[in-house]
Amino acid sequence: MKAAITGGAGFIGSRLTEELLKHHEVKIIDNLSSGNQKNIPEEAEFEKRDIKKEISRMPLATLTLSFTLQQIPKSIRSRRTGTRISTRT
Repeated sequence: MKAAITGGAGFIGSRLTEELLKHHEVKIIDNLSSGNQKNIPEEAEFEKRDIKKEISRMPLATLTLSFTLQQIPKSIRSRRTGTRISTRT
């Protein structure tokens, strides 16, 4: 299976990556704003990118698993509908 982890360079994401790599291919997408590239195992594919601005355009069709661990802004605007989505609890 192929898995993607956004925010995978952080503490939790790197531990999840280590476990997933035992049985899966893993791609990490992280802008390194709070994570560290040293946390990323060499076996994982890494892409330095900030997906907060392009979250509605992410190509997830080829993935079997997807984990979102990056920090989410207080609100985001949907590119598809133009509506503002609040992420406050």
